[in-house]
Amino acid sequence: YQRRVRGPISTRMLRKVLRIGHPLLRKISTPVPRDHFKTKELRQTVEAMITAMKHKGGVGISAPQIGISQQILVIEMIQDLPDVTPWPLTVIINPTVEHPLPHEKIWTWESCMSLPNFVGKVQRFNNTILNFFNEKGEEKKLAATGFLSAIVQHELDHLQGKLYIDRIQDTKNLGMLEEWQEYMADEPTVCHSGEVIFLDK
Repeated sequence: YQRRVRGPISTRMLRKVLRIGHPLLRKISTPVPRDHFKTKELRQTVEAMITAMKHKGGVGISAPQIGISQQILVIEMIQDLPDVTPWPLTVIINPTVEHPLPHEKIWTWESCMSLPNFVGKVQRFNNTILNFFNEKGEEKKLAATGFLSAIVQHELDHLQGKLYIDRIQDTKNLGMLEEWQEYMADEPTVCHSGEVIFLDK
């Protein structure tokens, strides 16, 4: 998930972000083995993901996007947006998801570092509960709503070999970034609010 760049980022350990067309983006990722938690290898993967995400101005990234087909996500939403709670940097490993109110759907504008310069309108579940492990192997749980729920689902799609463009129901809802900003961004039916609550196990 991509928003905008927030200042210079060191290019140390910078990994290339794979773009649409690369076959690894269409693979289903494998879980991280339990004996890999707390290892140097996992720590380096997470650091590489964070660096790439910040360099590209993203708010979320999946391991497949830097060429590693494992179930690892990183999300951080620190931008000061009205009606959206900040989301501190969170490492999400081997996630499982629930949608407790599946009848509640929202529309969101989405962009992606693997599909640069495009924005599309996608329908998502309004509520998401996520169970996962952090990089230390500790069990964690969170609940997200609205725009933040959509971010979770966007990143989870990457672990299943899917991109948000696969979920666009009408190609009229896809635009280049510059044209989107001028003609499409003010679409009134799109959700711009969201909340995340961490439910420690």
